[in-house]
Amino acid sequence: MTMLVVTQVEPVDEQFAILAEPSSPSWMDLMKWIALILMFSFTSCGKLPGPSSVKISLLNQSTTPARLMLSNGKDSVVIDADGNSSLSKHLIFSESLTQDGSYKLQFSTATKDTSYSFGYYTNGSALDEEFQFTWTSDSLKLKRIPTRY
Repeated sequence: MTMLVVTQVEPVDEQFAILAEPSSPSWMDLMKWIALILMFSFTSCGKLPGPSSVKISLLNQSTTPARLMLSNGKDSVVIDADGNSSLSKHLIFSESLTQDGSYKLQFSTATKDTSYSFGYYTNGSALDEEFQFTWTSDSLKLKRIPTRY
């Protein structure tokens, strides 16, 4: 009669050994997860305190005056630029503006009057630092400068 004696069983793979011996998380691990969840819940969809704003620049490279009006639906800014000039202003968002939306642009010269919707803001806060508009005699170009976080 033969007898087989097994004294210790070794796992075949380390992966199986880790799965075979579950360990409970430590108190510090739980605190780290709770802190991470709280941080994301307070910062993910909320509006930062204070008014948000976006800089609006108009470079008029034509010889005729141009008017640019930009609005977020509640607040607006108007820039009147003479020929071959450059002006900048800030569109400041109202504290009561809390929804998402797009910008409305009205641009007019002596011969042209157009309206556009473009861009995006969220929770009443601008996602862009600046919009640079360049007007030549036949076209309006937009350069978007995103906010640095």
